[in-house]
Amino acid sequence: MKVQKYTIMERFEPDIMYSASKRKEMKESRLTEVKKIVSILDTIKISKTKKEKLLRDLIQSPFSERLRRTIADLEFEDANENP
Repeated sequence: MKVQKYTIMERFEPDIMYSASKRKEMKESRLTEVKKIVSILDTIKISKTKKEKLLRDLIQSPFSERLRRTIADLEFEDANENP
């Protein structure tokens, strides 16, 4: 995993920016989260177009309302199945 060692923002405002190691750690955690959500989306029965939209939302915007709603509905259904 590659992360830019120095950024322009870091040069002018070093207190605001995270270090390269912290940015790498954040990137790795985001990648593991994406893999987890992709595996969840692969297991549920939804149409191909909806799955493509959800994957696009996952890549472009991790805080997508559509993605959050789908995951929440899925978790709610799981809670009802296991009393």
